[in-house]
Amino acid sequence: MTTRLLNHWLSFPKVSLKRLNNTKSYINLGTKMKLLNDKKQFEKALAIFDQHGINNITTLSNFAITQVLKACAHMRDIQRGKIIHNLIASETKNDIYVSSTLIYMYVHCGDMASAQSLLDSTKTKTPSMYGIM
Repeated sequence: MTTRLLNHWLSFPKVSLKRLNNTKSYINLGTKMKLLNDKKQFEKALAIFDQHGINNITTLSNFAITQVLKACAHMRDIQRGKIIHNLIASETKNDIYVSSTLIYMYVHCGDMASAQSLLDSTKTKTPSMYGIM
């Protein structure tokens, strides 16, 4: 009985560390993609995002989302960008950084109608949003 209690008690730090590592990896994901985007290695940035999985997009920080959208823009991958936009639309509709990056992606990919529609629906418009257009 004592051995089982001891084993159970010792397993707690393992579970806690595993959760901490998962949280840390989500934070580092945006930073890794930013570094790759800065080096113009957009395919690698998207590969890191793909490893994370599109189904887990709600666990990503807005910073990580802006980085994957920037990579989509430079790769002219509007399909992936639209999928991401649809998945995050309700959570980030009031975030000016994500909205600006989405507008940038649509403009960079040549979809001016979507960019204008997004700009029109954005409540808080910034000078940079108008500059992107």
